[in-house]
Amino acid sequence: TAVLAIDARAACVVGPAPYYKIWNLNDTMILRDRSGKQLDRVIYTFDFYDPWGYVTAEAGSTLSYPADYPCSQAFPGWVSLFCSSGADQNV
Repeated sequence: TAVLAIDARAACVVGPAPYYKIWNLNDTMILRDRSGKQLDRVIYTFDFYDPWGYVTAEAGSTLSYPADYPCSQAFPGWVSLFCSSGADQNV
């Protein structure tokens, strides 16, 4: 609120710690005024580095874009969060 007192048009960028991981983004990060109304001019951000082999261009990676991948390959370790039809679901 101190920044808004100086410049009411300023935007605020909010992201989950640590490292802006999407699975850490939740309702507790929604910025609200004293009455509970959600604040305007808030940008919620996150990083989504999956599949890691594609994003980082790891040596030997055969991943390409655009393409469909089984959820287990696109989101290793996160299938239950991102794939309602299970590990074999193409995403």
